[in-house]
Amino acid sequence: MHHAYTSQYMQLIEQSISSSIKKELTSRSFSPPKDSNNPKVILKDADKMTVDERNQLKGDTLNLDSLSRNNIGSDLLEIIVQFQQDGLIKCGAYLQLATLDSILHQELKKNDIHVNYCISLYNKDTTLIESIDRLSSKRKNIKSTRLYPIGTKGFQFVQTKVDIPLSPFLQEMLYILIESVLLAAIILACVIYLIIVIRKKDQLFKQREASVNGTVHDLKAPLNGVITLMSYIKKKVPDASTQKLVEETNRQARKLVGEIEALLITARRNRQKILLQKEETNLILLATAAAQEVSMLHTQKPHQIKIETEFKELKLMLDPYM
Repeated sequence: MHHAYTSQYMQLIEQSISSSIKKELTSRSFSPPKDSNNPKVILKDADKMTVDERNQLKGDTLNLDSLSRNNIGSDLLEIIVQFQQDGLIKCGAYLQLATLDSILHQELKKNDIHVNYCISLYNKDTTLIESIDRLSSKRKNIKSTRLYPIGTKGFQFVQTKVDIPLSPFLQEMLYILIESVLLAAIILACVIYLIIVIRKKDQLFKQREASVNGTVHDLKAPLNGVITLMSYIKKKVPDASTQKLVEETNRQARKLVGEIEALLITARRNRQKILLQKEETNLILLATAAAQEVSMLHTQKPHQIKIETEFKELKLMLDPYM
């Protein structure tokens, strides 16, 4: 961001110095030396000139690419300005650094740019000819513009060194920092709120889970009582059909106890592993018992359940209650 800030600042400085050089040229054009003619630049396409007009010229073509490579000008307008500089220098109207400094100062002020700068004039060997230094003694962030040629001959160059202030950048960074802190505070508050909500929901879930587990666990006590009572009745009742009925009731009660135990284990699966009580079980008998259980539930409705298998028994290691 500091690099972008510096680049933007230097771009404004470059525009200001370029405009100031053109305005200084205009001021010299209107006040040339008294013993010289005011130079004029006439622009005319070569194909629109007569042969005599072309023969009168010492050089009738401009190589824009070559002039651009030598930083004389990037377009035709700038090159014409440079030829005007040549004409004035030839007449003895050299660049006035004090005038350029005054114009540059007004340009920067107009563009709301408040900087300390040093404007320098160099010869073709980049030897300092004249300088106007407005830089403070405490130089911090000094940046230099490119060398601006004065004329096409490359005899003089103008360069500006600028002390770019950091206070606007730091002020902008302060605003961004404050916005970032506020955004971080909002995000942190949202995260804390979510954590509080999640903890409350987790506590409610644990309370509900404990209540359900307690209720389900309490169901085992009366069922164990029923199993004990059925065992007692089976011993006391001599009738075979009644004993069969009591045995089936006892089996269903034990099955219900196993299902309750499985339900408790499943409810606590996040706190303990589910352990299967595997034992050798005849799968055919297990299927037959399930069919009998379904038949007992639908004694009032016509139905028929058949178990077809080629095996008399099929023993597997499994948990019959899971």
